[in-house]
Amino acid sequence: MTTNSEYRVYTAQSRPDLWPDWNDESHPFSTIWANFLRGDLTDDFYLSKIRNYEELRKFQFFIVRQSPTEPETLVAFAQSIPFFWPELEATGGRTGLSSHPEVLQSLPDGGYDTILSRGVEQCLVRQGLPPLAAPFTDDQARDSTRKSNNRPNALSALSIAVLPEWRSKGLAEMMLGCMKAAARETGLEVLVVPLRPTRKADFPTVDISDYVTWKRGFGPTMGPVGPILAGDGGRVVNGKPCLPFDPWLRKHVSLGGHVVKVARNSIGLWGGYEIIPH
Repeated sequence: MTTNSEYRVYTAQSRPDLWPDWNDESHPFSTIWANFLRGDLTDDFYLSKIRNYEELRKFQFFIVRQSPTEPETLVAFAQSIPFFWPELEATGGRTGLSSHPEVLQSLPDGGYDTILSRGVEQCLVRQGLPPLAAPFTDDQARDSTRKSNNRPNALSALSIAVLPEWRSKGLAEMMLGCMKAAARETGLEVLVVPLRPTRKADFPTVDISDYVTWKRGFGPTMGPVGPILAGDGGRVVNGKPCLPFDPWLRKHVSLGGHVVKVARNSIGLWGGYEIIPH
C-alpha cells in the first residue's frame, strides 16, 4: 500500500474488494474504453481471470481517494502482467540491452494480446495447471514461450485508467511508479508497455510507423491526399528536442520511456513498446 495525504494505492492482493466488476455494465470503469477496443477475444477471456491467481494479484493496482467526511472512492486502476522473455535472458538481461538493442525487436507482433496470453498461460504452467484456452490469434499460436515454466524476467503494463474527473492529477504517473516498484521488488528486469496512441484514430490513412515519429509542433493538416505535416517541424523547441505529437506517447516519453517497436498485429491501435528504466 502506498499513501499520500489524499490518495492510497492498493493491490488486488491486499484489497480484492476493489477490483472492478467487469460484468457490471454500469460500473464507471466498464464504460471508460472506446467502443473499438471492446469485443477482443483475448481481452474478454483473460483479463477478468487475472485476479484468480495469487501470483498475479500483486501486479494489479488501485487508487482510492480518501476523505475524513466522505466514503472512499475508487478513482484509478492499473493492470500489468509478469512474463518470461527468453530473448532478454539470452542476451544477459537488462544489462545486455545496451549492447544488444536488437532484442527489443523480439517482442511479439501481437502486442497486448500476445503478452496478456503469454503471461497468464505461463503462470498456469508454473503452477502445474492446464492451459485456459487454445491460442486466439496467429501470433499467439506462434508464441511457443506461452508454454514456458521459466520464472518471469519482465513486466508488461496492460492498462492504466483514470476516471475523467480525476485526470491531470498525477495519478497515471503514480500507477506507473507502482509498476516500476513492483518490478524492482520481484526481480523483474524491465518494464514494457504496449502503447495505443490516443490520436491515431484521427489519422486513419497515416501509417503507424510514420505517426509515431510526429513531434509536438509538427502539426498535421489536411492536404489534397490526406493528412500532411506542416509548421517548423517540431524537432527542436527552445533548443530542446520536442516530445511526440500524440498525447499518450508524449506522456510515456516524458516519464522516461521510448517507443522501440511497432506491433502491427496488436489490438486496436496499440502501436509499440517502450522500455522504462527501473
